[in-house]
Amino acid sequence: MLYKEKNIHPAFTPKPDFVFAPFGKRRPDERPLVVVFSRDEDAGFLYRTLLEKFCRVEAVSRLKDLKKVAGDAPPDLILMDGMLQFEKTLEDIRRLRRARAFKEIPLILVSGFASPHFRERALTVGADEFLVKPLDFDSLERRVEKTFKLASL
Repeated sequence: MLYKEKNIHPAFTPKPDFVFAPFGKRRPDERPLVVVFSRDEDAGFLYRTLLEKFCRVEAVSRLKDLKKVAGDAPPDLILMDGMLQFEKTLEDIRRLRRARAFKEIPLILVSGFASPHFRERALTVGADEFLVKPLDFDSLERRVEKTFKLASL
């Protein structure tokens, strides 16, 4: 379920000026859209707080909600917060990459699993970037901005 549909804390609802426009058909004044996929609602709030100064952020807790948010307008970036179930997170990435609508969208995985083995597996199944928790907020911001710059080339 989308966080905004749960009618919980107002911080989880997008600002009223958020406009979802079809990918590639955005107005020049619209900011890029980042969809945060996390089963932890607090993580969605955290990422929104960190990133909303330069992009629109929508948080979802289930893959099917990600598809609802995207609709005809795929996001510019998927930020996946991998919780304790690393294998489940890898399967979620595989499922996203099999879906035609999400195959080419950059995906950054944030995980508490710091070993090179986990990083290699995440990149192998389809993550474009792998960041380790505890999260360096400046690093996250740089990676997101870098992704937007590469996408605009």
